[in-house]
Amino acid sequence: MKNFLDDNFVAIFEIHLNSTNFISSHLHPPLQVNTDNIKDLVIELFREDLVRGKGLLIRSIMTAQAQATPFTNVYAAVIAVINTKFPDIGDLLLDRLILQFKRSYLRNQKAVCLSTVMFVGHLVNQQVGCKTFDCKNSGHLILCTEILYGQKSIVSTITKQYGY
Repeated sequence: MKNFLDDNFVAIFEIHLNSTNFISSHLHPPLQVNTDNIKDLVIELFREDLVRGKGLLIRSIMTAQAQATPFTNVYAAVIAVINTKFPDIGDLLLDRLILQFKRSYLRNQKAVCLSTVMFVGHLVNQQVGCKTFDCKNSGHLILCTEILYGQKSIVSTITKQYGY
């Protein structure tokens, strides 16, 4: 009996390891998304185990968005489509973006602050996790905008993206 359980455990562990390696190999380089390949990418992402690989997906999308800010609206659309099936992914992405904004503000990284605010604005406009974001996290950005009165470009970006 013990040998059977050990063999079964090893088989399950190998399946888990293979699927994790498969997910990380598909999501490790930043996702290259544009308006032409968005449909194919979303279909490919739904074939993956997004529940297990949501951290890798979010890291990949955040990296890709930071590298290509003109495509921020496309990345927000991808997350909006994924959010229809897996709402935890949108909430986790918003939480990580707020933490990234706080860190970049404290480190005085203006470019990272601007790209993060732009991405959060597009996500809110796409209604990704808007209920939890409005209640929990918008206070952080509003407090930061009151602190940022000397940095007018970040405040103007927040105003443009959110439509206040």
